[in-house]
Amino acid sequence: ASRLSNLGYDIRQEIGSAGYYIDLAVVDPDQPGRYLLGIECDGATYHSSRSARDRDRLRHQVLEGLGWRIHRVWSTDWFRNPDRELRRVAEAIEAAKADVAVEGPGLADEAPVEREAVGGVEENGPDIPEYLLAELTFRMRGMELHTVSRQRLASWIADVVHVESPVHLDEVARRIADAAGVTRIGNRIREALREALGYATRSREVRRQGDFLWRGDMESPEVRDRSNISRASRRLELVAPEELALAVERVVAGSYGIHRHEAPGAAVRLLGFARLTQEMRTRVESVIGEMIQDGRLLEQGDNLIVGD
Repeated sequence: ASRLSNLGYDIRQEIGSAGYYIDLAVVDPDQPGRYLLGIECDGATYHSSRSARDRDRLRHQVLEGLGWRIHRVWSTDWFRNPDRELRRVAEAIEAAKADVAVEGPGLADEAPVEREAVGGVEENGPDIPEYLLAELTFRMRGMELHTVSRQRLASWIADVVHVESPVHLDEVARRIADAAGVTRIGNRIREALREALGYATRSREVRRQGDFLWRGDMESPEVRDRSNISRASRRLELVAPEELALAVERVVAGSYGIHRHEAPGAAVRLLGFARLTQEMRTRVESVIGEMIQDGRLLEQGDNLIVGD
């Protein structure tokens, strides 16, 4: 901390965010109420077991979900070459200055928390899989999409749902239209797909829940990272409410309680969204309200915890 301070950076120690301890935090000189970077100082002993590494990855994901940008320094590297590691930290700070998050982490006067809060995170493997897009391959042979047999369209619907379940109806239509080389989905195509969906659901390969289609054998979703898919498909309204609720639950469980105001931003970042708009916040808060009513989440003052 002292060596970074000597370089002109404003450093705060033992900063807490959503129940997690951050060793050092670099204050943004242009916005003193915001941190540019969190610095984790790690020893080899703590991270030697797989369970500890899994807990640490989940902790890292939650902190990033809250807007933190994290740089890690290993104690062994620091002891071997402190000048090199100091230079790397300074480079990370300067890079953070050039890419300040739109909705930053907590205020600079947050109260410190104890390191023991890191313990006890579930050890079920924290990695979030990427959202996979279905890739359909077929030849239209001069046919128009709305003239394709409904049974064949139903099989294409099932192919998309098998990969992307739960998936929004509009996304299913777009995958099929893209594969057919169709740029505009008009009324005739929509009607053909609506009829084909009837075939698909009757076969029980696919079931419909609201505006989303699920594999017939899928009972619960998984949280998927959408950061690498197209902007057109990366919209919160295209995320099933069940998947959104699971993202909220995962953030709350991983942080041992999180301020209700912070939960929406953390949840959508787990889903791969870089920004939280007011419209997105409203939708997530609605889901949180339903989860509280169902007992899936509990309120403790301003914080949320997972229900029994």
